[in-house]
Amino acid sequence: MSSARVIFSTGSLFIWDTAACFQVAAKAGCDGLEVMCDERWSTRSPEYLNKLSERYGIRPITLHTPMIHLARHLQGWNIPITYVDVATCTLDLAETIGAETIVVHLPPKVSVVTVHNADTRWKGMWLPWFSNKNAKKMLDWISKTVPSLENGAKVGVENLPLQHWMGRKANPFYCNTVEEWSTVAPHLTMDTTHWATHGIDPLDAYHAAKERVAHVHLSNFDGREHRLPHKGDVDLGRLLREMARDGFDGTICIELHPDSLGFPHEKAILQNLKDSVDFCRENLSAL
Repeated sequence: MSSARVIFSTGSLFIWDTAACFQVAAKAGCDGLEVMCDERWSTRSPEYLNKLSERYGIRPITLHTPMIHLARHLQGWNIPITYVDVATCTLDLAETIGAETIVVHLPPKVSVVTVHNADTRWKGMWLPWFSNKNAKKMLDWISKTVPSLENGAKVGVENLPLQHWMGRKANPFYCNTVEEWSTVAPHLTMDTTHWATHGIDPLDAYHAAKERVAHVHLSNFDGREHRLPHKGDVDLGRLLREMARDGFDGTICIELHPDSLGFPHEKAILQNLKDSVDFCRENLSAL
């Protein structure tokens, strides 16, 4: 049986209280959590996160850096809102609470204007005629500083989905092809549904980068992103079995959209999460 841990992303239920995410992950039998750090104090306070770990017997193994377009004001983090500073603060938090990995996104080549929307919480508008100097600094940090971080938490650089701009598909991120992403940093986060938006089988991306993949965002794709891992167009069971054969010992993080889990129905959320955990463990042990 693979020694990989199956964990749950609190980003799957970003509309819930952080404590409720700890509770449902514990009830579903997860091995830990990925905490999506955002503008809420409850996602970034080491004291509070440690209290939740003690209360529910489950700890954050991974932290996800705040989405910079949402983090207009991070209470308690009195820093400029730049990609590098936000990543650095997340790394400090991870080391304070003993998390193993942080997730950082590949930076965008273009500037983003955020439009808040009642249905989707936010929408990003890409402005390709404006260069993004902060993003260039982030790419430099990933390629030059991250390789020197040999102690403490790993920095797992995540691939990102195709975007749509003026009705056309676009890939506005640096190093967001399999060839570039697979060598961009010592440790990688592989998002399965993001590769599927490119028409790429996540298994092919894994084969290209397997020695560097430390963390996986696992969800399926059916034209919509972040579906239940056992329901969609991508054969994620095959991917998990291949990873188990390779002795993958990192973290498999179930990262879903709230409607995929069955939000707002608590019984449905718990059952769907249990089924997802069982799916992962069955395939990781099917050698």
